[in-house]
Amino acid sequence: MSWARLARETDYDIAWHRINDGINPGELVVERQVSIASTDTALTLNLKCHEAAVEGSASL
Repeated sequence: MSWARLARETDYDIAWHRINDGINPGELVVERQVSIASTDTALTLNLKCHEAAVEGSASL
């Protein structure tokens, strides 16, 4: 997530895919988008992503 802050990204995605051969080639099952504020640090962005992951895993 630090790279997203360094690149000045404005959003970050958390995603779950079905497992197939290769890297993320499987069907996208759940996706959550996280907004990155200009005041976010790696720590606050990590917390936002964790919260999105918990929310998204409930959909599985």
